[in-house]
Amino acid sequence: MDNNLANINVLSANAEVVFTTIENQQYHDQDFSSSTISSSMIIATEFVDTSFYNASFMGTRLINSMFRSSNMNNADIISIVSSDCTFVKVCFDKASITDSSFTNCKFVQCSFRNISMTSNSFSGCTFDHCTMKEALLGASFFYQILQDVIWEKSSLDVYLIGYNFGFSIAQMNHCNISVEAIEDLKKKYLESGMLLNAAVVAINSSTSVYDLAIVACSSTIVEMVKRRIIIKPDELRFIRQLIQNLNIKERVAPITILRCWNQLALIQHSIDEYGIKNVFEAINDLRNALYFLYQEFAEKLQEKLLSIPVYKLPVKICLTFEVKPKIDLASLLNQVYDHNANGFKEAKIVKTQPGSFIAWLESIDAVLPYLQIIVSLLGISIPIAIAQKNRKIDKEEKKQEEAKKKHEDNITINDTQIFIIPVPVGLPLSKDNEMIVRDVLSVLIQNQLLNTSDFSGLNSVNLRRIEVVNV
Repeated sequence: MDNNLANINVLSANAEVVFTTIENQQYHDQDFSSSTISSSMIIATEFVDTSFYNASFMGTRLINSMFRSSNMNNADIISIVSSDCTFVKVCFDKASITDSSFTNCKFVQCSFRNISMTSNSFSGCTFDHCTMKEALLGASFFYQILQDVIWEKSSLDVYLIGYNFGFSIAQMNHCNISVEAIEDLKKKYLESGMLLNAAVVAINSSTSVYDLAIVACSSTIVEMVKRRIIIKPDELRFIRQLIQNLNIKERVAPITILRCWNQLALIQHSIDEYGIKNVFEAINDLRNALYFLYQEFAEKLQEKLLSIPVYKLPVKICLTFEVKPKIDLASLLNQVYDHNANGFKEAKIVKTQPGSFIAWLESIDAVLPYLQIIVSLLGISIPIAIAQKNRKIDKEEKKQEEAKKKHEDNITINDTQIFIIPVPVGLPLSKDNEMIVRDVLSVLIQNQLLNTSDFSGLNSVNLRRIEVVNV
């Protein structure tokens, strides 16, 4: 291929571009309608407000390129290979995509109305806020993440629900897939020993809280390793990408990340003996990804804890829920106090209000770090709003606070022997805060919150506001 042919002027409406490399170019507000691009390469190139209406892409490679606000309506896309490309607000309506491969590509707010897709391979791609209307998805649509995709009168082979994420119950109904068909599919996967596919079906069947289904998926990987059942590296990469994506969207709790990491860490010996190199590497990549996700959480948590003022003053805490949780936070807080035996004033509910469930707790401000750790582990990212009244802090209270901070460095951590806390790369949590994390984990396990699909109502969907008032 002659690289001298790389020229920004080779593309135009009705042009025929053959055996050409287009690299590191930018095309803005240009018309390439009815053009033909065949046996060529497009590398690190940006297309913005461009039109490929009725164009043809044949036998062409797209690498690390961006298509934004562009029109591919009625285009013929045949035997192309696209990798690491991003498509934002691209219209693929009435296009035909055949015998093509898409790897690690992102489709954001794209339209796929009346599209025909045949014999294509999609791997590690994400579809975010796209529209699929009267689309047909069949073979080779594996390991994709579909986020907030709108489905209208589309057809989907039911078995794909075990290979992709983002098919909610409502969306499956739009594709004429019944709940009974989903249950039958899960049963068939289990009977065939396709345990990971059955786990992915369970994740898709979850609502807005995915934690229990994600843990079940991790448990499935552990079981398959122990039983020496073959796992495809693509499946493991898909699960890793799914967890990372849910973490970015704050739709999986840090405690779930920690649980999954623990499951894989505790079978390291079995992983080492698994024997298949590419699978071994994929499992370790998943475990390492979980490790770094937890470390990111721990660093952010430490920053939040350092910002909380503690002078052992009385406070009232207002908790606003959508519906009443099955277990109250005051009970959890008091159980953590018992672990630490610091003589805190017992937290108690003093008042509830109608409408959405509103609970008022009374305690002292020393409870706030415990509250922050509980809600953070459960993936509740709303800030604790502290409305402080002007109150003079005397010198004795300041001395007590300074003494408490000095004491933190000398606390011995007692392992709960239930969770392993990953050894940090740096020092994201103080010894005192790490001890509280361990105690909170123990209390959450004792109260069986981790065995429910919604943490007994203590989740980011249900808890809407936390407000603290000094009294």
